[in-house]
Amino acid sequence: MAMAARGVLAMVVAVAVVWCNNVARAQTPVFACDASNATVSGYGFCDRTKSSAARAADLLGRLTLAEKVGFLVNKQAALPRLGIPAYEWWSEALHGVSYVGPGTRFSTLVPGATSFPQPILTAASFNASLFRAIGEERMCVNIVSMVHALPQQQLRCNAPMHGCACAVQDLRQDMLVSLVTGVLRHCLMGINSEMEAQKAWSMMYNLIVLVVSTEARAMHNVGLAGLTFWSPNINIFRDPRWGRGQETPGEDPLLASKYAVGYVTGLQDAGGGSDALKVAACCKHYTAYDVDNWKGVERYTFDAVQQVIHMRVNELRLLQ
Repeated sequence: MAMAARGVLAMVVAVAVVWCNNVARAQTPVFACDASNATVSGYGFCDRTKSSAARAADLLGRLTLAEKVGFLVNKQAALPRLGIPAYEWWSEALHGVSYVGPGTRFSTLVPGATSFPQPILTAASFNASLFRAIGEERMCVNIVSMVHALPQQQLRCNAPMHGCACAVQDLRQDMLVSLVTGVLRHCLMGINSEMEAQKAWSMMYNLIVLVVSTEARAMHNVGLAGLTFWSPNINIFRDPRWGRGQETPGEDPLLASKYAVGYVTGLQDAGGGSDALKVAACCKHYTAYDVDNWKGVERYTFDAVQQVIHMRVNELRLLQ
């Protein structure tokens, strides 16, 4: 009996050690230019007093041709000689941080992220009747002011990393409670002009992207996500048979263009006039894209033949 008890105890200890190691790895991710790594202190790309361009130039000057090529794929190998860990460039955040990309994962520390409506629904909210349901401009100003006060604390907090993640959970709850309360309180107060409606929609939209980018940054801080997100999808939804149309802003190039500018700016802007990116956005897919895998035709080899007028009026106009 005693031997059995000792065996069970040993098993419990072993499981506890493994669990603690897993938690430690989740809370102590490895980053480039780690201040605790004395070997990187002399590298120019780790000098935060230099401009981003100067730091990038210094890093490129230290890479071999083979290492540069290795940076061109989404799964980048580690470069121990420069103190750079392996990195997965592919993460997704079309309407919230997603586990679809291999660079992102959820855990007991961060079990999930806020999921907003599909982009085609968010983009369609230019409809004035929907603005009335959202609320009037003053409510939007109050909510945005409240949320703007929190990310700066999250990004600069000196608490343990899991504390930053908890702060973002509080942000999400506060934002949603205020949104619901504000909608119920102000839903009967009409918006008096199209300009007010557009301004209200713009502020609400910026709020959504602010939450997405803040959660993305918090997940990166605890080693659960990268800083590069293959979002937004700005392709023109020109054929309803395309199964990914809900990822896009729709069929209108002007709307798609405004959506792209707002989403990219919201993801990347760290605030305070800094040239640093909060997270990096990557618009997809370049142009004339509306197929994945259909009846033997797949996106890597299909011929996207387009009429010149269609390219000018739709596909290329959104890029102007």
